Amino acid sequence: MEQNLVCANCGGTLAVDSNGEIGTCIYCGTKRQLVEKVVTVVEHTGKVEVDGIATAASKLTSAYQCLQTGNVEKANRLYKEITELEPQNAYAWWGRYLCEESFAKYYGFRDKYGNSDNITKANQVLEILKYADFAIQYAEEDVRQKYIEETQEYRNFVEMVRNQPAIPPQKKPNKNVIIGIIVAVIILIIIATNL
Repeated sequence: MEQNLVCANCGGTLAVDSNGEIGTCIYCGTKRQLVEKVVTVVEHTGKVEVDGIATAASKLTSAYQCLQTGNVEKANRLYKEITELEPQNAYAWWGRYLCEESFAKYYGFRDKYGNSDNITKANQVLEILKYADFAIQYAEEDVRQKYIEETQEYRNFVEMVRNQPAIPPQKKPNKNVIIGIIVAVIILIIIATNL
């Protein structure tokens, strides 16, 4: 027995589409969904990989390759992305340490004002050691020991600087005083040659 579907708007007959999902009133054009759509939700635990989307492991490989080929900026960016995805990834933190160390060495451990004394270098070293410390914190024991050994020289340097007595900065001669002395000497020479 065929059932006639009636338009809720005008009472006219509904024509059903080929999929049997939507009825359209042949008189007023009102559309009505005839079949309720079912949405299935699937819960999943664990890792999901999607083709074409880089995983932390593939980014780690790319970052390492960039670091080895001298593209330190790209390596640092990739390592940073990994630490944001996997904050406990010791290898990514170590990579960030190596990149920051590379930058510091390139700039001679100078600060933004161009200073390069031991205190400035110690401060720079402390900044880059933050990344190494995260790597040490999250690394497995054998790797942790390697990281500690590789950063020990920097740690010793910082400790040495901390233990040095403070030396007051030497005053540079005032430029105006020097100019004044030069002018006075020139005047004396002029006076002496005119006598």
